[in-house]
Amino acid sequence: MDVMIDLETIGQQSDAGMATIAAIEFDRDKDVLSLTDGRYPESVDELHSIFNCFYVRVKLKSLAQAGFNWSKETTEWWLAQDPEVRFEALDAKPRTMVNQALYDFYHWYPMGGVAWSHGASFDLVIMRNGLERFEMTTPWKFWDERCTRTLYDLAGLDGQTQKQMRGNNHHHALFDCYDQIVMLQESFRRLRV
Repeated sequence: MDVMIDLETIGQQSDAGMATIAAIEFDRDKDVLSLTDGRYPESVDELHSIFNCFYVRVKLKSLAQAGFNWSKETTEWWLAQDPEVRFEALDAKPRTMVNQALYDFYHWYPMGGVAWSHGASFDLVIMRNGLERFEMTTPWKFWDERCTRTLYDLAGLDGQTQKQMRGNNHHHALFDCYDQIVMLQESFRRLRV
C-alpha cells in the first residue's frame, strides 16, 4: 500500500511548523480517476468517501509553543494567497494541538505503507522532525520513502502538464495529495510501469 503525504507549513526549514497535515492511502495499481468516475472530487467529504484519508488542521499557537520554525517569508507568501486558501490553511476550525495531530497521524498510518511526497527534502523530513520532537518515530521505514518530483521528471511531466492535470484546490493539503496521486499514476502510464 502507498500513502501520499502533503503539508501546508508556516516555514521552509526542516523544523517548519505544519499548519495542515494530509495523507491519502492508495493502491498504485488502481486508477484513481476511475474511482471518481473520471471527474475531480469536489469536497473533502467526497475524498473521504473514496479513500482512507487523514486530514488535520494544527493549532498555530501550539506550533510556536513547541518551538517549530515560523518564517517571515512564508507568512508573506501566505498573505499573498487567495483568501479562501489562506483561511483553510491558517484559520479554519477545528484545529488540533500539534502533539495530538502527530500522534493521530502516527496511529492512522497503515503498517508497511510506502511514503510518497512531492519532493525528497520537504514534507517527509518535516514530518520526521515533528514526530521525533514528541518522541515518536516515523511509521514508515527510510527505505520506503518515495519522491514524486523525480518520477514526474522521468515521465516527462513538466510544470505546465502538471497544472493542466490538477484541480482547483491548490494548497489544500488533502487535494494536493489527490493531485499528486493522479500525476504519479500518469507517470507510471507514461513509463509503462
